[in-house]
Amino acid sequence: MDLREKVAYWLENAEYDLQTAKIMDESSRYSYTAFMCQQALEKIIKALYLQNNSKEAPKSHNLVYLVGITNLILSENKQNYLPNFHLFT
Repeated sequence: MDLREKVAYWLENAEYDLQTAKIMDESSRYSYTAFMCQQALEKIIKALYLQNNSKEAPKSHNLVYLVGITNLILSENKQNYLPNFHLFT
Protein backbone atom coordinates (compact mmCIF):
# COMPACT_ATOMS: atom_id res chain seq x y z
CA MET A 1 0.00 0.00 0.00
CA ASP A 2 1.23 3.47 -0.76
CA LEU A 3 0.87 6.38 1.66
CA ARG A 4 -2.49 7.55 0.30
CA GLU A 5 -3.94 4.04 0.54
CA LYS A 6 -2.71 3.66 4.13
CA VAL A 7 -4.27 6.98 5.14
CA ALA A 8 -7.53 5.98 3.43
CA TYR A 9 -7.43 2.62 5.24
CA TRP A 10 -7.16 4.32 8.66
CA LEU A 11 -9.97 6.74 7.81
CA GLU A 12 -12.27 4.02 6.44
CA ASN A 13 -11.80 2.02 9.62
CA ALA A 14 -12.48 5.12 11.71
CA GLU A 15 -15.74 5.64 9.83
CA TYR A 16 -16.69 2.01 10.48
CA ASP A 17 -15.99 2.51 14.19
CA LEU A 18 -18.18 5.63 14.24
CA GLN A 19 -21.01 3.71 12.59
CA THR A 20 -20.60 0.98 15.20
CA ALA A 21 -20.65 3.62 17.96
CA LYS A 22 -23.94 4.94 16.63
CA ILE A 23 -25.47 1.46 16.69
CA MET A 24 -24.19 0.87 20.22
CA ASP A 25 -25.61 4.23 21.32
CA GLU A 26 -29.01 3.45 19.81
CA SER A 27 -29.11 0.21 21.80
CA SER A 28 -28.05 1.98 25.05
CA ARG A 29 -24.66 0.26 25.20
CA TYR A 30 -22.89 3.41 26.28
CA SER A 31 -19.55 1.98 27.40
CA TYR A 32 -19.18 0.38 23.96
CA THR A 33 -20.25 3.67 22.36
CA ALA A 34 -17.42 5.45 24.17
CA PHE A 35 -14.94 2.69 23.33
CA MET A 36 -15.77 2.83 19.63
CA CYS A 37 -15.51 6.63 19.64
CA GLN A 38 -12.06 6.32 21.22
CA GLN A 39 -11.07 3.81 18.55
CA ALA A 40 -12.28 6.15 15.79
CA LEU A 41 -10.39 9.11 17.23
CA GLU A 42 -7.23 7.04 17.53
CA LYS A 43 -7.45 5.98 13.89
CA ILE A 44 -8.13 9.52 12.67
CA ILE A 45 -5.14 10.85 14.61
CA LYS A 46 -2.93 8.05 13.28
CA ALA A 47 -4.08 8.84 9.73
CA LEU A 48 -3.11 12.49 10.25
CA TYR A 49 0.25 11.47 11.69
CA LEU A 50 0.91 9.20 8.72
CA GLN A 51 -0.11 11.87 6.23
CA ASN A 52 2.05 14.55 7.87
CA ASN A 53 5.11 12.41 8.62
CA SER A 54 5.07 9.79 5.84
CA LYS A 55 5.49 7.04 8.44
CA GLU A 56 3.24 5.04 10.72
CA ALA A 57 2.37 6.48 14.12
CA PRO A 58 3.93 4.76 17.13
CA LYS A 59 1.90 1.91 18.55
CA SER A 60 -0.06 3.61 21.32
CA HIS A 61 -3.66 3.94 22.40
CA ASN A 62 -2.96 7.07 24.45
CA LEU A 63 -4.86 9.84 22.69
CA VAL A 64 -3.08 12.60 24.62
CA TYR A 65 0.29 11.25 23.49
CA LEU A 66 -0.87 10.75 19.89
CA VAL A 67 -2.32 14.27 19.69
CA GLY A 68 0.97 15.61 21.06
CA ILE A 69 3.21 13.91 18.51
CA THR A 70 0.83 14.82 15.70
CA ASN A 71 1.02 18.50 16.73
CA LEU A 72 -2.75 18.90 16.65
CA ILE A 73 -4.05 22.08 18.20
CA LEU A 74 -7.11 21.48 20.35
CA SER A 75 -9.18 23.88 22.41
CA GLU A 76 -8.52 23.79 26.14
CA ASN A 77 -11.90 22.13 26.67
CA LYS A 78 -11.04 19.31 24.27
CA GLN A 79 -7.57 18.91 25.76
CA ASN A 80 -9.12 18.51 29.20
CA TYR A 81 -11.69 15.99 27.98
CA LEU A 82 -9.35 13.82 25.91
CA PRO A 83 -7.90 11.80 28.84
CA ASN A 84 -11.41 10.62 29.72
CA PHE A 85 -11.44 8.38 26.66
CA HIS A 86 -8.64 6.35 28.22
CA LEU A 87 -11.17 5.02 30.73
CA PHE A 88 -12.78 2.93 27.98
CA THR A 89 -9.69 1.28 26.49
